[in-house]
Amino acid sequence: MSKIIDMDTMKKSRCSIRLAMLSAFLAMALGLFCLPQVLSAAPQTLKVVMDDNYPPYVFRDDEGKLVGILVDQWALWEQKTGIKVEISATDWANALHQMRIGSYDVIDTIFRTPERERLFDFSRPYARLDGAIFFNRNISGINGIKSLKGFTVGVKHGDYAASFLKQAGINDIIEYDSYQAMIVAAKEKNLLVFVMDKPPAMYYLYKSGLTDEIRFSQPLYSGEFHRAVRKRDLQTLQLVETGFAKISSAEYDSIDRKWFGSSPTVSQGVFRIQMAILGSVILISLLLMLWNWTLRRTVRRNTVALTVSEKKYRELLTNLSIGIIVHDGKGALNFWNKAALGILGLSSDQLTGESAFPTGWEYISEQGERLTAASFPARIVIASGKPLLGRIIGIRKPHEKTRWFQVEAFPDFNAQGAIEQVVVTFFDITARRETEEKLLFISFHDALTGVHNRAYFEEELRRLDGRRSGALTIAVADVDGMKQVNDTWGHTKGDEILMRVAAVLRGSVRLEDVVARIGGDEFAIILRDADEVTVETIFDRMSQSLEIERLRSDTEIPLSVSFGYAFADGPGMSAVTLFQIADNRMYQAKAKRAVNRL
Repeated sequence: MSKIIDMDTMKKSRCSIRLAMLSAFLAMALGLFCLPQVLSAAPQTLKVVMDDNYPPYVFRDDEGKLVGILVDQWALWEQKTGIKVEISATDWANALHQMRIGSYDVIDTIFRTPERERLFDFSRPYARLDGAIFFNRNISGINGIKSLKGFTVGVKHGDYAASFLKQAGINDIIEYDSYQAMIVAAKEKNLLVFVMDKPPAMYYLYKSGLTDEIRFSQPLYSGEFHRAVRKRDLQTLQLVETGFAKISSAEYDSIDRKWFGSSPTVSQGVFRIQMAILGSVILISLLLMLWNWTLRRTVRRNTVALTVSEKKYRELLTNLSIGIIVHDGKGALNFWNKAALGILGLSSDQLTGESAFPTGWEYISEQGERLTAASFPARIVIASGKPLLGRIIGIRKPHEKTRWFQVEAFPDFNAQGAIEQVVVTFFDITARRETEEKLLFISFHDALTGVHNRAYFEEELRRLDGRRSGALTIAVADVDGMKQVNDTWGHTKGDEILMRVAAVLRGSVRLEDVVARIGGDEFAIILRDADEVTVETIFDRMSQSLEIERLRSDTEIPLSVSFGYAFADGPGMSAVTLFQIADNRMYQAKAKRAVNRL
């Protein structure tokens, strides 16, 4: 009997071997058949064209080498896919032309418009950008698209700004080959008004030393960078998208830090207003942690009791009015309440990524700096293992004002000491923050003239007394004859003169300088980190502006200002001492003016 069983086993083994060999042969044949198709699915080289004049995304350095965020991203794309990338960068109008005639596979740095949608298929957006009106500081009254009528406006040839202006009825347009050419024309006073995207504009303005000469408006439009392929070339579009999806968030963040710089860690918020609300949030968060710990103990004692308790727990969290989101130990979402969706204006599918998340959202710190994914509360708690309290975060949505939230995040540990979940609570403090900003402005600004008040000036003096480096200039200005003006023409005329003088002083100094009204007719000016040549230039400009204002004023009401200032090229002399010297010199100048009038 044993022998028969052995023979059967041997027959079955031979049959199995034959089947295995046949399967292997078929697999090899199928593989050889499909291999050419797989190899032909992806090109050996991808030709990409883009703008060469859009820092920090793509631009040429002083040696003419192409550098920037997109150059680094495409290099990483090449590494991830194994497909060689040939990048060509040229002026934007030529880049669009070359892409239209089929010279390239992909065009980058492109805004999506209805006209371009007829020619190209677009990737998902990867950057949101604002465009603004830039104008010489001697021009006033420009505050939007309608105010451009009557001006010759500079734009880059082929840029979205050109079509945007024409659609708005602005036809007096001069086109330049590049943003840099526009800045050169502005520096030579050949171009007084132009429209540019803000990132390259700020780069070239600082590089050209025009930040004091050129001002800019609120955002005129917002657009998004895409990558695009020729219409219906969906295979190439899928290849591009798949390659960029292989780049991790950490790698994207590393490239951003290289070109945008690193932001300092946001300091813990100071709790000053609505302490009762804040206390309740902390109490609720602690109760959540305690409740969660109780649930885990209940699991070990009684499974049925756990089910009941968990249901009550979820009902409690679901119906709270503050937003609650719970992440697991790796950061994935596993719970949220109704208030969280309502406060954020999202659906459950959008929050989890099952449907499209709204584009163009930006997360910013309390100081207005853009937050990376690593700076989100849950990620910070997972990385540090410590609670996060009083963090202020802003969410900026397209065409909406920034909303501000106060956020708390608490880690929950398992029996092994690892983070099991992170509970994040948040509520809207937009109204509170706006009230704080208004109160802060009122407390440090003069109600009549709009410049800083004496309290702010004295606080700055105390702060500057502790400086360790840098030049410092303090000036004192006194409006001559104010008593006579008030007695003869009334305080209304006197107030008008004070407001005009304040406007001249504020318009003559740099953005970072301080102008304060420290008495009835007395002003003080603080110039930080300005050498003697810069100081003299500022005061010459101030004197010229005052003279122009005097000639414009009523001839029967004299406009005269006495000045005195003191300069220190280092921290050796205190700010208070400089102020006293400047004040004495002002009175000497005032006395000299009085003698000369006699």
